[in-house]
Amino acid sequence: MKTRIIHTDRIKQFLHAFLFCFFIFITACMMSGCAKCPPITFSSVLDIQADESGTRTMSVTANKRTLQKLFHNSNFSFQSFITANCPKGLEWNYVDTASAYELTFVLSFNSLDEYQEKIDALTGIEQFSSISRPQVGVKTGFTLSEPDDVMAVFAWFTDALKERTGLSDSKLLSYLSQQENELIYNGRSYKSQNNALVCNAEKILDAKRIDILTSLSLDKWNRTIYIIFPDELRDNASNVKSYLDAIVPDGIEAVWNNDTTWQLTFSAESFKELCVQTSQLFQSSSQSLASESIIAENSMKIVHSYAEPFQFSFFVPDSGTARARYFYSTDTNAALAVYDNDHTLQKLPLARDGYDGYVCLFDDLVEGGCTYNYDAIFQYQPQQITVSTQIKSIQLLTRTITLSLGEVPKLHQKLITDTAKRDTYNFGTITAKTDDENHLTLFFTQTGTPSYLAKGFEAFFGGKESIDYCSHTMALFQPKHTYRFTESMDFSNFLVQPDATLITVMVQLPNGTSIISDSLESSLTTENNILDNVYSAKTTDNVLSLTMTLSQPNAVYYLCLLSLIIIVSAILFSIYKWLSHR
Repeated sequence: MKTRIIHTDRIKQFLHAFLFCFFIFITACMMSGCAKCPPITFSSVLDIQADESGTRTMSVTANKRTLQKLFHNSNFSFQSFITANCPKGLEWNYVDTASAYELTFVLSFNSLDEYQEKIDALTGIEQFSSISRPQVGVKTGFTLSEPDDVMAVFAWFTDALKERTGLSDSKLLSYLSQQENELIYNGRSYKSQNNALVCNAEKILDAKRIDILTSLSLDKWNRTIYIIFPDELRDNASNVKSYLDAIVPDGIEAVWNNDTTWQLTFSAESFKELCVQTSQLFQSSSQSLASESIIAENSMKIVHSYAEPFQFSFFVPDSGTARARYFYSTDTNAALAVYDNDHTLQKLPLARDGYDGYVCLFDDLVEGGCTYNYDAIFQYQPQQITVSTQIKSIQLLTRTITLSLGEVPKLHQKLITDTAKRDTYNFGTITAKTDDENHLTLFFTQTGTPSYLAKGFEAFFGGKESIDYCSHTMALFQPKHTYRFTESMDFSNFLVQPDATLITVMVQLPNGTSIISDSLESSLTTENNILDNVYSAKTTDNVLSLTMTLSQPNAVYYLCLLSLIIIVSAILFSIYKWLSHR
């Protein structure tokens, strides 16, 4: 019993001692906690706009009691301290509250290159902020990476504190606290990852439309390609331009319009060479698939058959889909028409969509690329047709039909002439002349009977011609011989727009012939000029009809009269001789 009482007393003594020590420990902890001052807190926000300008805002909250302790309760002016030590280039202000100073420092920049230069100077660390640009396709933007260390941008501040207080790095660190470090680009926040702030703002800007304009000039193929990018390109135009301009093949001129449209212009001597340059631009190797054939269906209609592949994936690497539009030029005097897949002539759209002289042959969304297959028809129309006919006798006529085609590409000039020679067979002579401005003129000359001329006309023009000469001989000794002359010529196969061509007719009559009366069909407008036996007329229709009634001295009458004179003279001479011998 006595032993149990002794153990109970020892337990009570132990508990009293434990409670006393615990009370002393708690009191010490509370006293030490009360003695510790709030730390100076630091935070920073890097805010970058879409155009790559921005600000780095650095905030400091310093408790006044902490500052008094740091500066040993001396008379302290924190504003004077900041004024003396704040680096140049930082804008700052502060708010003085009852318990603390709240300071804000702002570093402004107009570009990332300027930011990189300023932040390196502020931290004293070369390439503190690492910035890289994309190197593929039409990828734009940047990747920015820097240490997730707020105190690095306040090195000037902590160095000034160490010098003022004399504290070591480890002791001073107990008074400092890093609260926040954030990076914002275009309104989106990027947090720290693996002790680094990383902003991946790279973006693929797919071309939203690609316009291809192709034209044939006198001796060259010309092409202009417009690659239209989204409006977001304006914010990073300089970066994308520098990359795209570096990949332009030789011989292609590249300019930028409105910061979003890349215009590329180039020329080639052949269609296949044009396709090769296009493939190089689009970073594809499909130039071997390009093909062209040229056929002259008649002397005025030339068909170009094209098959040209395009690969657009280089300019639409993200979506792979582009709106592609293909335009063809009607700059020449030839009218342009196009066959569809069934080789049926299709009607061209009237809308030019801002490209004067071009018609749109293709407009659709394509996946990666496509091949254009089409037939472009050049239909040349003579600007003026002159029919010059010289009537030497009822069975002998000489006629030259002159076709003034205007400006014709050199690629077509020989083809037109050769085809015209082929179509006429042996019915006449075709000659061609080209002046300094590449205006092509064809001359179709025939000499022969009216029926021979009619066959030659039909062979060359593909239309029916009727020529009729009817002579009526009066009594043998009448002084005049009357002819009726009728001619009809159809130029409809040569005229795309009949009203656009001037047709001039000139008729040279035999010597001694006069026009008794003249009448014309309603389609012919007459100038009624009769000078030196030349009859001229104009028309704008595609069928020419001319009717004339002519008269000329009767050669038989004069022949008979001459014969009678000779006979009478011979008789008289014989009578004279006979009388002389008597």
